[in-house]
Amino acid sequence: MSKICLGACLALYMGVCLFLIPVGTDDIRMLDVFSLDEANAVAVVAYLFRTGWELNTFSYGGLFFYIPLVVVKCLDFVGFEISHQLIACVMRGICLFFGVGCVVLVYQLGRLVHGPWVGSIAAWLLVLNPIFLRWSVETHPDVPQLFWITCALWICVRAVVERRTTWFWLAGLFAGLAFATKYAGIFLFPILGLATFWLYTDNEEGFVWPPKRWKQMAWIFGTVLLAFALAFLFTNPFAMINFDQFWSDISFESKHLSIGHVFRSGDTSVGWILDFGRLLGTGHFVVFLCALVGMVYWRSAKRYHTILIFWIVLLLGYLVLFVNLRGGRYMLPILPAAVLIVSLGYQTIFDQIQKKWSGALGVVLMLLLIFSFQQAQDNWAFVLQRVTRAAHQSEIVAGKWLAENFDSDTSVLYHSYGYVPIKFEQVFRSPNMDYLLVNHLQPDILVVRDASTREYEDPQNSTRAVDGPQAFWARHYFYLYLKKNMLEDYREVKKIGGIRVYERAQQKKLTEKNLSWLDRKALLLQKKYRGIPEAKVKLAVLHLAQGNEQLAKDALSQACASREGVGSVLEQTGLFLGQGRMDQAQRLLNTFFIVIEYFSPKQKAAMYVYVGRLFLEAGVYVNATQFFQNALRLEPDSKEGHFDLGLVDVVLGKLDGARKKYGYAVKQFGQDKQAADMLLQLVENNFQADVARAVLAEFF
Repeated sequence: MSKICLGACLALYMGVCLFLIPVGTDDIRMLDVFSLDEANAVAVVAYLFRTGWELNTFSYGGLFFYIPLVVVKCLDFVGFEISHQLIACVMRGICLFFGVGCVVLVYQLGRLVHGPWVGSIAAWLLVLNPIFLRWSVETHPDVPQLFWITCALWICVRAVVERRTTWFWLAGLFAGLAFATKYAGIFLFPILGLATFWLYTDNEEGFVWPPKRWKQMAWIFGTVLLAFALAFLFTNPFAMINFDQFWSDISFESKHLSIGHVFRSGDTSVGWILDFGRLLGTGHFVVFLCALVGMVYWRSAKRYHTILIFWIVLLLGYLVLFVNLRGGRYMLPILPAAVLIVSLGYQTIFDQIQKKWSGALGVVLMLLLIFSFQQAQDNWAFVLQRVTRAAHQSEIVAGKWLAENFDSDTSVLYHSYGYVPIKFEQVFRSPNMDYLLVNHLQPDILVVRDASTREYEDPQNSTRAVDGPQAFWARHYFYLYLKKNMLEDYREVKKIGGIRVYERAQQKKLTEKNLSWLDRKALLLQKKYRGIPEAKVKLAVLHLAQGNEQLAKDALSQACASREGVGSVLEQTGLFLGQGRMDQAQRLLNTFFIVIEYFSPKQKAAMYVYVGRLFLEAGVYVNATQFFQNALRLEPDSKEGHFDLGLVDVVLGKLDGARKKYGYAVKQFGQDKQAADMLLQLVENNFQADVARAVLAEFF
């Protein structure tokens, strides 16, 4: 009967998973919408399929990639057309395969230590767990790793129960394979040590052993460690070949778990305990606690119980002490051991009721149904969400709208978890955006997720930003100005749910026109941004418009550290004047001249002359005169300043004033070709032509 129960459990589990496996695999970018890890894993296997076996990323163990790679190569050999969709389905199918193995092993563990019904209950509890179901149909190393961990626990428990060391080395092998998949296998070392200890300890003996016993323990534990090492080295050879990269990736993942993704996580010690309760379900968690209390009260704990309990305490303790990035999947490794303890709790409840009443089975079944009802609801909601998300999720709808309204050569910058169909080849995905990034890539389209910008709206989050306050503020103000339509480069053309689509509203200004989209992406990965001074000037203008003068000064200070930045300020001033935006031009210049206070008098005088000419060209003669006079105050021998003051009188039709100023300038500096050309231009444009001819005739 218990085997029929197990068969029904597996049939339900496999039926649901097989139904969900193809969902959302239309293309690799659609996978991005729901899981970046899944999309990246598929991309890695596709890369290995094209290039060979050398792995250059070690965020996860190589075994996670090599198993599907072997399957894909076999499918290619028999004639299948290999695509991202096929690889995604293969990798999900492998997760399901390992999930089935986990269910069978949990049943076998329960059957081994308590009987077939305990095994059946444990198998059902595992299958009904929403976290287990979710990661059985999503490409991720959690369920494959869980299988190897459960194998190692099964070997340890079986060895202790049967008092046999014959196959104990397999525990080390399976622990090594778990480590080769997602590195949690390293935590099995204490479990292997405990199992070795129980193998060589009798209840009636003390702990004073003869040397031979110590040698036996050392030998068996040594074989376990050797099996662990060989399993890892055989399945992850490139981790040793590229050890620096391997260690760097491991360190990054460890830091990532400790501090969080984008924003630092606070202390989550209590949260992990609560999450463990949610992992099991409130009712099952109570039964779990009752089982532990019962072991103490009736002194019924066996050695194999200590292995399971120690594993739970060990990994949960690590999460509590060192991991602040919370997530249900991080507790998956302890789920099999936990459901076994819960199953033991139900067995204990049955035994105690059975002593006084024959209806114990009905009570236990009722408790199981009641306590599992919420999990069943969660699973149903998960299935519905998976099936309908491609049709209704804002990211997908927005992506399809893009495909219908823009050509394939359109370049797109989009947020992670956004969707841009594979029709578009010039794309770049980024978890965050700022103006420097946008100015560097100069995409035609921006796809912005409100969910990605929301945490940057609160200024208090600046202290929590993993990348530091400076990066936070850059993103904060970019999103703010973009949402307020203050960026002249882009305008919002579509809003679908939490997705905003912006189209370029100004012509691209490429600082290096020969740079292709791929070139710019390559430079970006090297952190070599183009057009930084120009971008800083535009940010300064935006800050000034918002009244953020200090931010504007900071941006202009950074921009004016280079000649390109100074040129961008002057160019922007000219644009403002040409558009009649006098106030904005004046605000920018006021801040600019404060920022360049450290320039030499000669340099500042040259700036004043240049700006004066901009005002002169715009027809704002009073301001032009002031700037030329400022230039002469700083640099009395400024040739350009003297000639340009005379030019102001010419355009104002003041011949006497023009003769006086040009006379002084020619006497001091001699005839100047540039000054003559400016006068000739007035004649050609028939603007104060008579005055200009008179000055030309007299002095040139």
